[in-house]
Amino acid sequence: MNWNDELVHTLMHLSQQQTGGLYFAIYGHIADYFPDTNTVTVVLTQFGDSFGVSPTSGPIPLGTPWSGYGYGLQAAPIGGSTAADPTKGEPCIVLIIQRDSMLMAVGAMVFGGFGNTPDPTLQNGEFILKHKNGNFYKFHNNGELEINVPASGASLQITVNGPASVNASGDVDVTSQQNVAVNASGTASVTSPNIQLGDGGTLQSLMTETAATVYNGHTHPTPNGTSGVPNQQLSASDLTNIVTAQ
Repeated sequence: MNWNDELVHTLMHLSQQQTGGLYFAIYGHIADYFPDTNTVTVVLTQFGDSFGVSPTSGPIPLGTPWSGYGYGLQAAPIGGSTAADPTKGEPCIVLIIQRDSMLMAVGAMVFGGFGNTPDPTLQNGEFILKHKNGNFYKFHNNGELEINVPASGASLQITVNGPASVNASGDVDVTSQQNVAVNASGTASVTSPNIQLGDGGTLQSLMTETAATVYNGHTHPTPNGTSGVPNQQLSASDLTNIVTAQ
């Protein structure tokens, strides 16, 4: 009898001890993950032979809190459990769905022990989604949504195939330790009653067409009458043509 047959025999024997049609769950660690079917193989560490070797299941479905045809929440385990290292992969709970055929599925994954949670300080009612590289989304009880990308060399990319907007009732600050670029195939508009360009020091007013017209046509009173217009005239090249304003 091979280990799979012995596993089925053991599970069926245990299931027969249940009463009232109840099913049961067993504990294991994930060995491999198959993304096209969202299935896993599991080293069933709850069982083993006299040498301590635990059997490995065939591919069984991995549960998710949200699924649909081509959409939903798909989280890929790292896995890695083997007969030689049965607890290397993520701990999980395997549910027995049908006793006769021993149809199984991973009903849930669990965190393996104290201190292994994504955020040991998480408060009641809060939610965190954290990647193994440290990047995370965190929903705080005070209403704050924290997006943190601390991984070295990592980037945050947002792609929208259509219009996008950011609306805030408070201040919005964009700070970079390097450069900031704003690129637009059309017009880039900044609408505000007070627009300042500079580093916060003494700001110089922009040269507009009205100011150029006044300067080019202005005269001065002299003892012999009114002077002519300035010899040094402002031209279009002296006007700001990239930044315009009303």
